[in-house]
Parts: sequence; structure tokens; C-alpha cells
Amino acid sequence: MIDLIQTRRDLHQIPELALNETETHDYLLQVIAQLPQTWLTVRTIKVLPTAILVHITGSQPTQTLGYRADMDALPVDETTELPFSSTHAGISHACGHDLHMTVALGILAHFATHQPKDNLIFFFQPAEESHSGGKIAYDADALPVIGTSMNSMVCMTAPTYPLAPSPRASVPSLRGPAKSRSTSPVAPDMRRFRRPPTTWWSRLPRS
Repeated sequence: MIDLIQTRRDLHQIPELALNETETHDYLLQVIAQLPQTWLTVRTIKVLPTAILVHITGSQPTQTLGYRADMDALPVDETTELPFSSTHAGISHACGHDLHMTVALGILAHFATHQPKDNLIFFFQPAEESHSGGKIAYDADALPVIGTSMNSMVCMTAPTYPLAPSPRASVPSLRGPAKSRSTSPVAPDMRRFRRPPTTWWSRLPRS
């Protein structure tokens, strides 16, 4: 069982900028290696060496579901003085990607011991804040056919609410039609703060 609180704090201490997420990459691989490997296949992407793809084979697959977690941090000093604050000067996980990765690892750990019906792909994506890491993987044809993709977002100033699906635009998948959804801690009075997606796939032609 993964200690998700400790995992998030570990990741929070090692923020790295886009395309330089080497320590984060190695940490994620160590955590994933501790999981049962019966249904798991782990691989990297040559043109995006800090990326990680984890495939979980379903018991009776009819589709492949994708989950994306961004990895990079921001060039921002952390001044929280928390015991698990950033150890990298001038860089911090000010956008919550440490939490995004932790959520992905928690979901991955569940399905590593509870085989899903459908195939699952977990994409730990470098360079979300800059350098378009997702587009690099897409252009390199490094990603499989995915029917539905998901990711998570966090709002550190919002009250605690149950996770709720937030519909996104219908977009081309990594190899065909797909729908993308994110999950956010959403309260009725927080809906006005939602913004249209600005990530690279939102600018692709609609299928």
C-alpha cells in the first residue's frame, strides 16, 4: 500500500522544471516498481525521456481508458517553511502537480491489485507548464489509442468537497475520437471560476 501523504510530500520536495524531471521520473518508477506487476507494463518514451507510460491489462477489455498526470513544476520560490517544502532553490510545485501525480499513483495502486475490465493507460507527462510535453509525445506517435482520457485538477483555496467530474470539450484522442474529463473539487459557488481548457489538445481540430 502506498502512503499517499508521504508520497505527495516527497514529490513536493523535488520540483523540477519542464523536460528536466529526472529525479521525479526516478521516484515515480521506484513507487510503481513496488506495486504488483501482474497486469502492469511500464515503458518510457525515447523523445520524452522523463515521461512514463503504465499500461494495465483489463480482464475483458472493450476499450482503453487514459489518465494523465503532469509532472513539472514552476520557477517560483517556495516560502511556506513547511518541513516538506521544496529543496530546489527557485522551483516549487506551486501548480499542484505533486498532488496530480499522487492521485494517479493512488488510482494505479488500486488497479494493480484489482484488475479492471478495460485496459488502462497512465501517462505521467513532463513539460505541461512549458515546452508542450504532451504534444511532443503525440507528434512522436508514442501514445496508444485511447477512448476516454481523464486528469485531475486541484484548487487549494476552495473548501473541501467531493471530487466531481467536470465535462471538457470533445477532442480527438491520441489516435481517434475521444472525450476528455477532469475531476475537480467543485462546489456550486466555485463553478464560475472554471476556465475553458487551454492545453494543447484543446486546440486540435475537433473530430
